[in-house]
Amino acid sequence: MSEPRKQHYVPQTYLRRFTIPNQKSHKVFTLHKDKNKILLTSIRDTAAERHFYTMESTDDKYQWENAYAEVIEPILDDVLTSIITQSNSVLLRNNSSILNDELKLQLSISIISQLLRGKHSRDYQNNIYKKVAPSIVQELRKLDVQFDASKERIINDILEGSKYFKDISFDVTFRQDSIEKYINILLRKNFVIYRITGEAEFITSDNPVMFMNSISLGVKPFSNGLSGDSTVVFFPISPRLLVAIYSSNYLFGGVSNYDGKVLFIDSLKDSGFIKNHNVKQFEQSFNQVYAKDKKDLEGFL
Repeated sequence: MSEPRKQHYVPQTYLRRFTIPNQKSHKVFTLHKDKNKILLTSIRDTAAERHFYTMESTDDKYQWENAYAEVIEPILDDVLTSIITQSNSVLLRNNSSILNDELKLQLSISIISQLLRGKHSRDYQNNIYKKVAPSIVQELRKLDVQFDASKERIINDILEGSKYFKDISFDVTFRQDSIEKYINILLRKNFVIYRITGEAEFITSDNPVMFMNSISLGVKPFSNGLSGDSTVVFFPISPRLLVAIYSSNYLFGGVSNYDGKVLFIDSLKDSGFIKNHNVKQFEQSFNQVYAKDKKDLEGFL
């Protein structure tokens, strides 16, 4: 088996839903915020970085990458296929129920996994590590132990972070009790699928799971708590489909009437909702925004 050097922080099985149709090359229009350019890119080279998950200090240095490829991404592919197939059926009526408990669970696993695997999450954890590492070293130096050259190298590695940060990040990312807690919070909320009718489309990004404060409309990553009543989770799963997850208290509980259902939204009548999502998706992305149609990105240049 070849080494997985180019590792995706947004999986190809997700990005494939936003690629240009009828092309075997699976390409997507990508807006690079840092370059202020739109390029047509293969999803093999999109939202990917060399050795993003590789852990050099462990025997199984690809266990992080393999956990996503072998466990998480098959769940994501199954749930996306099921929701998209049901939502795109010509027999589907507005306000139809399509999400059962199993699909909600799979969707929650996929959303939490995507939240924790991206570039924003990596930077967030890295900033915490940089604050904590000096205190760890300080405590080590308080010990009445003679540090030889090898131990000094370990201390330097702790401070520098290149060798041990990913090990700690891996343990935090896959901590079972935390993941179960996050999933259970989501499962207590109301899931709604918005389906666009007409020509408009949703865009996505290198941080596709978006948390928005419904009062301030703020979308800064890791600034809106998952359990807050004002926090709404948005996750575009295709250019025409958007998953929205609301607190049971949202709109005084009125949204509970639509839990598990698909709601049709019109490209013209509901253009403000669609545009707002796309603007906020761009705003909270790390660096890249993706669309099936180039025109949906040109307004951000």
